[in-house]
Amino acid sequence: MQCPRLHGSLESILLNADYSSSLQAFLCPECRLVWMRALECRAFLGIDPEALLAKAERDDIDLKCSHCETVCKCVRYQLEDGKLCVFHICPRCYACFFDAAQFALQYYFQLKSDREISGTQSVSPLDRTGLRCCDCGAEIQSLDAAHRTEIGYCCAQCRQSPPVLSEGKLQNVQLITFHNMEIKIDHWMTTPRSRISITPVDPCLLDLQIFALTAFQRVCRLGQRKLKLHGTLRHHLDATEGIEHFTPFHVFLKQHGVVECLNALDQLGRLDITFKPHSIIIELNAKRTGLETRLKFEAIVRRFILAYERFAELSTRYIPVEPEPKDAPDASNAPETSSQDKAT
Repeated sequence: MQCPRLHGSLESILLNADYSSSLQAFLCPECRLVWMRALECRAFLGIDPEALLAKAERDDIDLKCSHCETVCKCVRYQLEDGKLCVFHICPRCYACFFDAAQFALQYYFQLKSDREISGTQSVSPLDRTGLRCCDCGAEIQSLDAAHRTEIGYCCAQCRQSPPVLSEGKLQNVQLITFHNMEIKIDHWMTTPRSRISITPVDPCLLDLQIFALTAFQRVCRLGQRKLKLHGTLRHHLDATEGIEHFTPFHVFLKQHGVVECLNALDQLGRLDITFKPHSIIIELNAKRTGLETRLKFEAIVRRFILAYERFAELSTRYIPVEPEPKDAPDASNAPETSSQDKAT
């Protein structure tokens, strides 16, 4: 089976550390997505996907099931301790998709009472999924130290002081290097406008513009509305070119955290993002001024760049390869010419 975010094949993992059961799930080694059948969800996690499907809703992007190619629906499941678990359910085969942190949340919640009764700490399947901070990459030891952000879970240190692009005092114009990318940060000190220009390491396949709709356009649906998004983004953002199946932008939106970052940026103010093969320009006219808004803007853009970096590694798979001409002579089978023939 293939990852619904188009990262490649899924690997099987056993859910019981002592190999006492044949229950298994499937893990994407790149985005750490976990796919489980309805049988494993009922027996291992204690949830009934068929019963939860009635409360499911359409997601911002179309995430297709790896088994039956059906568009999944998003479920927001409230646990007994008050925590919210968000995952996707296939309406046809009732399989479930979990991110690594969401699977950890559901997994530890179901086995908490069993561990308290037995007094043992068995090896978790999360040793294979890897629960790591989405900002600094450090391993998160327990769910108590994990905090939800736009693109996943972060550690307690990154939650207290979210890492931003610039270091030290914010200036009008600042040039930095982040993950070998050249970034220019330009804040207007007297206005709420900010602009971040990014020069990626590798050329980007995206060539479009995402811009905010005015209030009149939102009411009357005027202009070119070609951005096939759902949810809140459909009412606030538009694009200069459409999203069709397996186009680069469609693949980019499926990367973990991209839609969440767009939602978070849209809440800060009027957004304008331009994708070019060799540059990305993100402009924001914030709803309020101040250092806190600018730091939050840089922190979200930082996570947006990390999500884009994963897409840049993936985008090489979608570059068309020109086939070699069949009529070209093969140099290995060509007859050798003597030195006398070359001289003549």
